[in-house]
Amino acid sequence: MASSKGNFFSNLQIRHKLWAGFGLVLAILVIVGLGVFPSLVNTEQKTGSMVLERQPAAAAAQELAHRLERSLSALGFYLLGKEEKHKQNYLEGLKKLAEELEILKTNQLVTSDPELSELLINIDKDVAAFAAVRDRMITLATTDSQNFPGIAFAGEAINPVNRQIQSLLSEMILSEEGEEVSEERRALLIELGNLRNTWTGVINGVRAYLAFRSKGAIDEATLYLETTGSIAKRLQEECADMLTFEQEDGLAQFIELREQVVASLKQLEKIHGGKRWRTDAYLINTSVNEMLERIDGNVDALVNRLREDNERTGSELLADVEGTKAFLITLLLVGLLLGVLIAFLMARSICRPIQSAVVAMEDIAKGEGDLSSRLQLNIGGELGQLSDAFNLFIEKIHTLTAMDSEAKAVSPR
Repeated sequence: MASSKGNFFSNLQIRHKLWAGFGLVLAILVIVGLGVFPSLVNTEQKTGSMVLERQPAAAAAQELAHRLERSLSALGFYLLGKEEKHKQNYLEGLKKLAEELEILKTNQLVTSDPELSELLINIDKDVAAFAAVRDRMITLATTDSQNFPGIAFAGEAINPVNRQIQSLLSEMILSEEGEEVSEERRALLIELGNLRNTWTGVINGVRAYLAFRSKGAIDEATLYLETTGSIAKRLQEECADMLTFEQEDGLAQFIELREQVVASLKQLEKIHGGKRWRTDAYLINTSVNEMLERIDGNVDALVNRLREDNERTGSELLADVEGTKAFLITLLLVGLLLGVLIAFLMARSICRPIQSAVVAMEDIAKGEGDLSSRLQLNIGGELGQLSDAFNLFIEKIHTLTAMDSEAKAVSPR
């Protein structure tokens, strides 16, 4: 029977020892894998957060700022040129702006972070306000009377009075047709013509001021207006006896209407010469620009925060990779050493008993063996069985040899 002496491992069969050795090596590999797995999971989570959430959020925020600039540029071109393509570019820009904002709203990283969420709320509020002026801007671009309050004022306050004055001056001149021709009447007619021409200069100055907002134009209109006052006064004082009924009544109305134009011209200069002379430009320079500045500031803060998070996560990933690499190398070295040790112990536990049996058999085969000696392997398994069988074989040979020797000793020669 196989010897039951020795430790548990030495009593195992060879196939069991091989399985045990492979099992230990496999266990070492599993330990190495389990040691690295948490770090890999952490790296995957950080990489996924950076690639799937932070970078798309930063890209969407930057694209939002870009779309905002393009929308404002298209609006500016539309207000200046009134071209339909610029209007469509403006409306399309607002649509894209809303889409980029929606991407940010659905980003879990942004919505779950209090600071980023607050920035997004402010951006959303200002973008909504920017989009809300769309209809107002389109109306201003297509309606000069609303966009240019000076033109609207001139149309309401000056233009009707001008038509009345032009009609009065024409009637005053036409009333001369029924009068006798004389040097005095001719001089009066010339003076009335000068009054009408001078008044035309007033209106031309007003039109030039409305078109170019030139200080020279309004000064010229004012100068012509003063001249009409002088002419009207001279007609009243020097030609009162020569005036026809139409001329006298028309001149009185002219002086009254002229005073209205004097007051209106001063008001026109305040309106058309002030900051609100063009409504769309005033809105852009005040409320719209304030919105854009807030949006730019909040978008920059959002992008900078996301960039800082990306940089920090990148640094952490590099540190994690370095740590994982060092840990993996350590585990591999330890595993390699343990594997070599296990292989050595397995080879030793298998080869040494076999070598002892080989030496004993060689001694017997060469006739130099001690038949009284036995293999003392003290192990189980196949080698233990081999040891027991070998010892039994030697014992039988020893017995036969002894019997043969005894037989030879008692037999006659």
